Amino acid sequence: MNLFGELSARFSSQVANYLREAGQLAARRGQYCYIVGGLVRDLLLGWENTDIDLVVSGGGITFAEEIAAHWGGRVVVFGDFDTAKVLLPNGWSIDVAGSRKEYYPRPGALPRVSAADLWEDLWRRDFTINALALSLGPEDLGKVVDPFDGLGDLRRGLIRVLHDQSFHDDPTRLYRAVRFGVRYGFQLEERTRDLMALAVEQGLVRRLSSQRLGAEIRKILAEKQALSMIQMLMEFGLLGAIHRALAEIDWALLWGIAPALRALDLPCHGFAYLAGILFHQSLDPAMEAAERLALSGAERRKLRNLLANWRFALWCLHWPQVRPSTIHDVLSTLPEEGLALLWAHSGAPSIKERLIAYHHRLSKVELLIGGNDLTALGYHPGPSFGKVLRRVLQAKLDGEVATWEDELSLADRLMGQMTKEDA
Repeated sequence: MNLFGELSARFSSQVANYLREAGQLAARRGQYCYIVGGLVRDLLLGWENTDIDLVVSGGGITFAEEIAAHWGGRVVVFGDFDTAKVLLPNGWSIDVAGSRKEYYPRPGALPRVSAADLWEDLWRRDFTINALALSLGPEDLGKVVDPFDGLGDLRRGLIRVLHDQSFHDDPTRLYRAVRFGVRYGFQLEERTRDLMALAVEQGLVRRLSSQRLGAEIRKILAEKQALSMIQMLMEFGLLGAIHRALAEIDWALLWGIAPALRALDLPCHGFAYLAGILFHQSLDPAMEAAERLALSGAERRKLRNLLANWRFALWCLHWPQVRPSTIHDVLSTLPEEGLALLWAHSGAPSIKERLIAYHHRLSKVELLIGGNDLTALGYHPGPSFGKVLRRVLQAKLDGEVATWEDELSLADRLMGQMTKEDA
């Protein structure tokens, strides 16, 4: 089987020439050079993938520096694992790693590496379908190397680990098994399923750092089939293994998020699903789960605001004669994903109408006046400016003022009242 023609069709002729030259350069130095991992898999499956990973014998960083100098690119080095990224002049990048084997001092730890041959390099990988290599050598350009029957598993549609210690070495592979299985519509091979269940039973997920766990969950939530992946994670207990707050899910709410985002014309991203999983949780355990997943400070603030305020916001939206200013006030306390979650949670037509009104109209209302206008009237800047401008905005939302003159007149009157009260 020769894949270089398919590779050339997928990439520009310039990139294909870069790769051919990399193989020739390695051969002149007495080294081998292969494309490995996901790109080989996806070329065989016909899936889009533009991530190019090379493995070479004799030192990845040295080889990366040499090809970068040859092509006029630059190198970013990751020295602990003999890996580097070559940034090419045309905007492409290629990851280069020295062929290596790995030793894991304990479950979930980063590996210790040492030089090895291609077989050992492929043996250290997660699944057979990712342990494929495509030669760039001039003698066998485009030949697929498949020491562990990854091609057979691609045909059979199976996710299979390479050895029984795989999840013990790296428990993040539990989450990758789910992601790849659902993405490609593959089955988890029976022994692999048994090893996954054993790894969860042994509590190996607890050995993972928050950063590594969070990275895997982000990748899952960014997938088109994220909800099906979440279902499989639940089947294996892989969410509850992270934190108890993730162990129970309101599926009606979760399946309603994507339609709600579309209805409100909001972007779909993983935070909405994670917030949906934690939607009914108390604040403290939810924030513990957020920390375990290494959410950013901004994401944690968004989650805290959502969980602290959505119930009161929903209660206000149920009022028959709720004022537009009240809708604005209560919904402005939520992140925009909170609007979709309220939509999915409630389902009431009146609630949906008010959410649409807020998102498309009320949230965009701004005052024509500002603090400078109040100063021009002879008032001294202070906290009263903010209070008055908020009250004028509420009046504008409720249709009580419309023009610049209306706003300024109301602000002048309110400032006068506050000045008298303070006197």
